[in-house]
Amino acid sequence: KNIAFAKGECNIRIYIEDVYDFLKLSKTSYDILYADPPFPMENKIEIARLAQSSGRVVSGGLFVIHIPATEVSLWDEKIGTFARYDSRTYGRNTFLFYRNGQLT
Repeated sequence: KNIAFAKGECNIRIYIEDVYDFLKLSKTSYDILYADPPFPMENKIEIARLAQSSGRVVSGGLFVIHIPATEVSLWDEKIGTFARYDSRTYGRNTFLFYRNGQLT
């Protein structure tokens, strides 16, 4: 329902599965990779590391992750070729935006 309005304008796919399996097994790279792990999940930064090292985000593409605001200090400005360029906090929620600066 949330993306139905955009179906005719762009190609959007949503995958609901174990993020580690998806990042390891997927053969596709994406312009935008959005991760929304459960708040109680530990070591969420491994998702970003795996997304970066597996090449799932195209050069110049975005990796966005939704985390608890209390965890922002655990995240580096750079993760491999990912560089944080923005963060948005809404109450207990923070969205971190990283751009993949990897050269192709």
